[in-house]
Amino acid sequence: MSYKLGVILSSIFIVIAFLFGCDLISIQYAYSDLDAKSVAISYVIAKTNTIDDSFKERVAKTYDLTFTCDKNGTPYFGEEIHYQISKQFKPLIMSNESMTIILNRMAIVGYYG
Repeated sequence: MSYKLGVILSSIFIVIAFLFGCDLISIQYAYSDLDAKSVAISYVIAKTNTIDDSFKERVAKTYDLTFTCDKNGTPYFGEEIHYQISKQFKPLIMSNESMTIILNRMAIVGYYG
């Protein structure tokens, strides 16, 4: 009888550990996805040489994320543009609320050219 009770209780802990591992894998996938999108965004910034509100909206809509950049206007050649991208993530058991994954990146204007 105690053996069966021990198996039932330990299987509950195994399921919780499995769900926690799934959350960690999902967070890593979301982070890798944002990192790949940041490379594409850096390329677009380097090629277009303009950062205005329409550019920010287009990037946010195209890549399905939140894009923030303090710089507006036309940056000069070789200038470093610092920007931040973020996305909401809903974990299984780590939190009851949505988590925000934020990446801070930099692009150099005219680097690809």
